[in-house]
Amino acid sequence: MENKLSDDPEAVAIAIIMKSLASFEEARKSAILNFVIQRVGIEIIAPKSEVSGGDSGPGVIDQEIKTFLKSKDPKSKYQQVAVLAYYLIKKKGQDGINKDMIEAANKEALGRTIDDISGTLNDAKTKYGFFGTGSGGKKILLAYGEDIVEALPDQEKVKSLTKKGNTKKRRVKKVTKKAVKK
Repeated sequence: MENKLSDDPEAVAIAIIMKSLASFEEARKSAILNFVIQRVGIEIIAPKSEVSGGDSGPGVIDQEIKTFLKSKDPKSKYQQVAVLAYYLIKKKGQDGINKDMIEAANKEALGRTIDDISGTLNDAKTKYGFFGTGSGGKKILLAYGEDIVEALPDQEKVKSLTKKGNTKKRRVKKVTKKAVKK
């Protein structure tokens, strides 16, 4: 039986890469491969079993969340927490989110630092209408928040949604009897 591996250019490339990396330690192999992946400009989507969940080892980055955040390109911290929440709820199956979950996801995604995540989440809920209250004190992403995330990175589309949606609660002055008499 003749060896057909030499006829397959992919198999040959893999063999060359494996042979070249054989003498390096695991950490160096990973650094080399990450450099090549970035340099070539390809996107790696790991199978679900390989995407880091709750018990990933130190230094393991969920490339999927990093790629997702980068692709959405949020322009404000409110958009950023909405994108992270969307990912956790829609892609990871969480029933809601809290400050610690957003903080961990943002760190994992290598997102811009959000100084006051609790305040940002609260404002995203009360001022912008992205979130509602779920069970156990968790926040849930409302349909409006989902629409904003799905519109990203198109800021013009986000603006059009903002004009349609009631993003800020308006205070209505109560009409008192004294005001009516005047």
